[in-house]
Amino acid sequence: MAIRAVYDNEVQTVSDKNLIVVGGSCVNTVAALIVGGSEETPICGAMFTEKTGVGAGQYIIKTVASPYDSSKIAMLVAGYEATDTISAVDLVKEGGISTDVGEKVYPELA
Repeated sequence: MAIRAVYDNEVQTVSDKNLIVVGGSCVNTVAALIVGGSEETPICGAMFTEKTGVGAGQYIIKTVASPYDSSKIAMLVAGYEATDTISAVDLVKEGGISTDVGEKVYPELA
C-alpha cells in the first residue's frame, strides 16, 4: 500500500482515496470541511471548540465519509494547538485507532 502526502490545496489529486487529514480546521481546508465549515472559511479558536468539543490541551480523531467520495473515509487528526496535533498523530501511529465512522476527543475529561 502506497502512502502519499499532499497539501490540502492538492487534495483533488487523491480525492478518490481514503484520506488521513492532519491539522486543524484553521490551517487545513479539508479539515474545515470535515468539522462543518467550508474550504473558504477557516474554523479557529472558540468556533473550533464549539464544532468539535476540543479545547486547549486536547485533540480529536474523527472518521467520516470523505467529503470528496462518499465510498471512502477521511480521518481527521487535529489538535487545538500544533503540539496537540502532534500528540494526536503519535496516538494514530501507535495503532489501535478505529477507522469506523465516529469521533473521539482526547485526552478524555472526567
